[in-house]
Amino acid sequence: NGREITQSEKRSITTTEKSCILEIFSNTKDDEGEYSCHIENEFGRDACQALVSILEPPYFVRPLEPVVVTVGDSASLQCQVDGTPEIKVSWYKGDTKLRPTLAHKMYFSNNIATLEFTQVVTNDSGTYSCKAENSVGEVSTTALFTVQEPPKFVKKLE
Repeated sequence: NGREITQSEKRSITTTEKSCILEIFSNTKDDEGEYSCHIENEFGRDACQALVSILEPPYFVRPLEPVVVTVGDSASLQCQVDGTPEIKVSWYKGDTKLRPTLAHKMYFSNNIATLEFTQVVTNDSGTYSCKAENSVGEVSTTALFTVQEPPKFVKKLE
């Protein structure tokens, strides 16, 4: 990206008669970019370039948080994830993988994963997990989803 690189604790540059090797230790997203190597001698010069991308396993920027709702309400669980390359998200209730239904909708947009309940029922109570994965790793976050029922008389006074 236009800056000259020198040897340091973070970088090693090894030059041989036929090659030059740049090693970057403990790389971060800041190390992404276009790198070029320039050589010259009394007979001329040459250069080569390489585009370096840093792969990151998924990580949660904002994990799931517990939710308490009332029967009949609409509600959602939401978390924010980041990482590269592309991330795939799955939702679970306990150990059971969830599929989109009329009662549960799932969205993943702008790195925000959402599990939406259109109308909560008592059986929706439980522990929910969001699993994020890509080619270099996976991570999950879990939260309790509690559904409360409003009080009602079992038998009316006569």
